[in-house]
Order: sequence, then C-alpha cells, then structure tokens
Amino acid sequence: MFKKYALIIKNPIAGKIKNRDSKIHTLINILSKHLFSYKTCVTGKKGDAVEFIKCYAKDADIIVCCGGDGTLHEIVNGLINENLQTPIYYFPTGTTNDMARTLCLSNNKKPAADLLLNGLINDQDAGVFNGNICLTYSASFGAFTDISYNTPQWIKNRLGYCAYWIYGFKSLSSIKPYQAIITTDNQTFEGRFIFGCVSNSTSIGGILKLTDQKVDLCDGRMELLLIRYPKSPAELGQLIFDVARGKYSNKNIIFTQAERISVRFQNDVD
Repeated sequence: MFKKYALIIKNPIAGKIKNRDSKIHTLINILSKHLFSYKTCVTGKKGDAVEFIKCYAKDADIIVCCGGDGTLHEIVNGLINENLQTPIYYFPTGTTNDMARTLCLSNNKKPAADLLLNGLINDQDAGVFNGNICLTYSASFGAFTDISYNTPQWIKNRLGYCAYWIYGFKSLSSIKPYQAIITTDNQTFEGRFIFGCVSNSTSIGGILKLTDQKVDLCDGRMELLLIRYPKSPAELGQLIFDVARGKYSNKNIIFTQAERISVRFQNDVD
C-alpha cells in the first residue's frame, strides 16, 4: 500500500502505560519486515510534533502517530501548515484516545498491523478555530473542560480516563454559568450555559458519548452541544445523569449541527 518511508511520531508517556512501548516496538518491526524505512521522533514538549512534521514529513508516505489525541492534533495541524495530505495512521497509546474510540481503532498488535498494511484511506472533516488553528475533533468551554489539563499525568497513567471522572466530581462545586450568544448557520442560542462543545467525534473526554447516527465525520458539519445553567441542584444531578447515559432530550440540553458556529461571551473564557 505505502512504498518506502514512514515518519513515526511518538509521545514518550505512551511507553509508560500498560506495556504499550512493546506494542510500539512490534509496530516498528512490522514496518521493517514490509520494506519500510522509518524515522522515529519522540516529543518532549508542546509543539514538537508540529515541528517534526515541518522538518521530516515532506518525503513520508505515511505518518504513524503513537500517542493520544493531543499528539494527533499537533500532527494534523503540522500537515495543514505545510500543505501536505500525507495519510496518518493513528496507533492510540494515550490516556483517553477519543478519536481512536470514534474510529474503532485498537492498539492490539494483530488488528493494528492488519490496518496499517491493508487499511483504506478515509477523509475526515477538520474545523478552523479562531481563524488559524485546525480543530481535529473538539473545542469546549465551561464545566469539566480543564480536567485533562489539571489531572496529574501519573494518575491518568494508572487509571486511564477514569481519572477524569474522579477529578470531574471534585470540580462540581466550582461549576458556574457563562453568559453567551451562540450563532450557527440558521439558529441563535442565548443565555447562561455551564458547558458548550463543538465536536466531530462520538467520544469527548471519554465521558460524553454521541451515537454514530448523530455524527458523520465527513459531512462538512460539526456537532454543537450546549448545557444551560440548571435552576436547582436536582436539575444539575439529572443533567449529569442524562449526559453520562448519552441522553440529550433534557430541556436544558441543546444539540444541533452546523457548518459555521460563532460563540460570543460576556467575559473572557478558557
């Protein structure tokens, strides 16, 4: 399928989680046995994967991403910055791997090898965020959106995405409303919201789930999920319960799809 050269970009954290380093070595051995030459680059800080793409991706037949959604995000941005359309093979070795869940990808050796050598190339939508950042699969504000940054890495290594649930419950007391106006292709939503997310994925943070019937990865649209500020602790509890079950018929939950989405806040928001 691919001819000569694979660029492997690896997050070093991956090798410390559940013996995943041996799986990565197995993947490299598979490349070698099938006449691939390869270069392995190990990320050490934010932006490294983008730089590796800039320096080494021009002659690559395929980019092998050994990491999580953050590593994948940087690789996609790097390719778009360099105007390259090199196929990406995503070997999920991160904590949550939302895109791998969406694409039903595995880091088990045999299915990974089969997919790498015989898989088909599929296109997928990407968004543009604030005019200059490629949005691979989600951007969000409000409750729980800082969990992935505030959860210590060693806890994520041991507990996987369950760590996000633990730190999520710890942050319940700090939930606050954000006054916002959200405009889509043909709708406007205004009010106080505790959460908002623009996504192109069936899994967000390993917690939010959307069904395949609701999400098409290449239809030119993103999904918009908004949660209004509840009026009582009971409503908040019901909201959390419904979201955890993937049930979005709650009156405080807005779900729609659009090609363009604009969000205006009253105050600065992360």
